[in-house]
Amino acid sequence: MNGIKNGDYVEVLSDLVTKTIPQMRLLQSMKNRFRNDEKLKMSMVGKRTFIFSVNLKEH
Repeated sequence: MNGIKNGDYVEVLSDLVTKTIPQMRLLQSMKNRFRNDEKLKMSMVGKRTFIFSVNLKEH
């Protein structure tokens, strides 16, 4: 789904995270934007951003 695989780590603003993670397209674009930007990643941590492992369920 949008290039995100099980076990991928994605940086997400905490207010975007829900139980079902419906914003997969947004998560992918954020992942691509933050992947190689350590400064941005560190500054975002101060704004309650956190990193989690995506666990996709196959239906």
